[in-house]
Amino acid sequence: MKVSHLARLSLAVHHAASTRRVLTFALLQAVFMLGVMPWAGARLQALGQGAGPLDVRFFAAPQATWETVDSYGALGRAFYSTVQCTLDVAYPLVYGLFLALLLSWLGRRAWPPGSRLQRANLLPLLAACFDLLENAGIVALLNLHPSRLDALAWATTGFTMAKWLAVAVCLALVVWGALRAWRGR
Repeated sequence: MKVSHLARLSLAVHHAASTRRVLTFALLQAVFMLGVMPWAGARLQALGQGAGPLDVRFFAAPQATWETVDSYGALGRAFYSTVQCTLDVAYPLVYGLFLALLLSWLGRRAWPPGSRLQRANLLPLLAACFDLLENAGIVALLNLHPSRLDALAWATTGFTMAKWLAVAVCLALVVWGALRAWRGR
């Protein structure tokens, strides 16, 4: 029987999902979520006249995106671009791996072997990919300023929406998996 590349990747994540790795990535996730990213967001708001990061919004039409990019000023745009190319490259990898490992770890306890839900451990990696595409779009928007490409703004918003939808489904699967595991399937 031929096994797909995605099935192999899912299986590799399952094999890597030890309690120790889940806890390690949970700690890294907490550091980013509670420390690093709030610091970066606050710094951007200080530089950008109160305007927050584009990537925490679910939706923004091009006009709102351009107004926000304008409000950052040159220093804010430079800072945000640097964050997007450094910290916000690491963060999707951290949360993507954390959620993939957690779903694998919970999946062994919540769903029968061979269940299609076992492959849900790949959804966080898809969310991380959308996040990285969103980051590339934001960097392009910041660096193209003052030029405006509405198609790029729309594409970036599309990646943002896809990221948040994928993350929401991941979190719902974590809650569902935890409840099933706690109840003993």
